[in-house]
Amino acid sequence: MKRSLLFAGWLLTFVLAQAQDTPYRLPDVYALRGAKIVSNSAPAIENGVIVVRNGVITALGDANTPIPADAEVIDASGHTVYPGFIDAFSSLGMPGAANDPAYASYERGNTHSNPQIRPERMATVLMQPDSGQLSRWRRAGFVAAHIAPPHGIMSGQSAVISLNTGAPAELVIVPQYGAVLNLRGRGAFEGGGSGYPSSLMGAIALVRQTFYDAQHQQQVWQAYLRDPNGKPRPAMNRALEALQPVLERKQPLLAIANNAEDIRRVLRIADEFNLKVVIVGGQEAAKVADELKRRDVPVLLSMEMPEPLRSYDPLSPPTLTSLRNRALAYQNAAILHEQGVRFAFTTEGLGDPERLLRNIRTAIANGLPKDAALRALTLTPAELLGVQDKLGDLAVGKTASFVVVRGELFEPRARMECVFADGKRYKLSEGTTTAAAAPTPPFRRPRDWDAENTSSLLEASCCYHHAHGSTLTHMHSHDHEAHSCE
Repeated sequence: MKRSLLFAGWLLTFVLAQAQDTPYRLPDVYALRGAKIVSNSAPAIENGVIVVRNGVITALGDANTPIPADAEVIDASGHTVYPGFIDAFSSLGMPGAANDPAYASYERGNTHSNPQIRPERMATVLMQPDSGQLSRWRRAGFVAAHIAPPHGIMSGQSAVISLNTGAPAELVIVPQYGAVLNLRGRGAFEGGGSGYPSSLMGAIALVRQTFYDAQHQQQVWQAYLRDPNGKPRPAMNRALEALQPVLERKQPLLAIANNAEDIRRVLRIADEFNLKVVIVGGQEAAKVADELKRRDVPVLLSMEMPEPLRSYDPLSPPTLTSLRNRALAYQNAAILHEQGVRFAFTTEGLGDPERLLRNIRTAIANGLPKDAALRALTLTPAELLGVQDKLGDLAVGKTASFVVVRGELFEPRARMECVFADGKRYKLSEGTTTAAAAPTPPFRRPRDWDAENTSSLLEASCCYHHAHGSTLTHMHSHDHEAHSCE
């Protein structure tokens, strides 16, 4: 009997020891109650409840929605919950320079003879977002981003990632989305590089020849595979092979184009090779809105805007064209919305993602409806990137990626309180300081809003002549609450 008790005691000790060595993690269960819940697909819910379990929204409703006993309850009274923002195009986590060692493997062996043509580069291979960068984007309300390599005329394949913390492999949502084209590619004639092409005409010729070469490689391989007997095996260039999904319209061509003429150039290339194209940047997209609507070409819209300046050199006054370009920056999104062009907001060209919300408020002051602005931050990028089943809205079964705001999002005094990314809660007041984050490399040079007169310091013109009307439309700048048109 005594031996049995001793054995039982030893066995219990062994089992407890094993249990201590076995890690056990309680499920992440949260319940936010008392918040106003705003989605894209349903009316707003006052005093609502959201339940999150293991990274997924499991319940969403009014105050009578049951709260699980094991949930951490968060009192969100006085707050508004919105779908998490999606950055529709960014260089987040990408190499900072064209000669970065991360590109080395793409410069050896079987590649294109011109270093500006590297469509085989993959964002998922190159990305190394640091914690500071991820924190900066989350502070601005972002839970996911569409990222791409920034260097070259054909710079590589884009991807969609989560802005949760973790190893790069754990962040990937869509490993390959589209191929990037930048006729004014950084590292080419506008980026201080040397060699061909040294002009815009040369860049267009190089791009067209590359697509013709990719078509030829596709055709000879199709012929060879149909009947390989007695025939030499064709060459297989990996850069041209990376363009095959674009030629087959399985992937879009992500064309960085900001002025109206560059947008038209890209559309002509798309017509020539029957490509599915998405415009990135589109700072003058309003000037070609009719054509974009007719072709159903979406725009990943840069919200880069000129800073409001209030003085100028009277000996060197600004031109009317430069004033109109400045004014158009404020009204671009509103005009695209009026014309029915699909667009999603990006941080491309901003440098700091936290500037985006301020610039969106400026667009709203210039005619963009608030619901259209929210959609361009959330559901539209999710639809364009093919992740609308997971992101872009608040609904049961979707990924728990949302932002909690004190007040209303588009009001000047609104404050981001916390972000949920893949169900993980981030208290923004406790996040990494933005100053510690590494800068993201630009796809292009910053826009010179006074290109015709660089010494001008004039405040943006307060009126823009609408292309589809005969009257001047009132325009507000960033400090629109401080002054009015006279």
